[in-house]
Amino acid sequence: MKTLKFIGIGAVAIAGVLFLMSSRAQTAAPAAPDKMTINEIQKTFSPVDLNHKDHVEKYKNKCVDCHHEYKDGDATVKKCSACHDPAVKKDKAPALKDAYHKACIDCHKKEVAAGKKAPTKCMECHPKKK
Repeated sequence: MKTLKFIGIGAVAIAGVLFLMSSRAQTAAPAAPDKMTINEIQKTFSPVDLNHKDHVEKYKNKCVDCHHEYKDGDATVKKCSACHDPAVKKDKAPALKDAYHKACIDCHKKEVAAGKKAPTKCMECHPKKK
């Protein structure tokens, strides 16, 4: 009789853990696009084609590494331009181009310093417009 009670308690505990795991999976952020184009501020240079999937899977970036206001499990990822004005710094938010360059180039330079490959020159990300 005690064995059946123990098995019943164990089954309830396992069911509870599985329920918690499945509810966490449902609240995770939706899948991001594999590839995207950053095209909000190009004038002289072409837009940047970003392989989002590689940045997450190959380079092990976490959402917050680029999306600094991202909160784990929040399905909303704001566009950078929601806070960063394309033309000027506003309050504590640098202008959009400066924000992209700070996030992208600083990270790429760290990778190069660590002996890895990453683009650090303008034309490596932005081919000149034709």
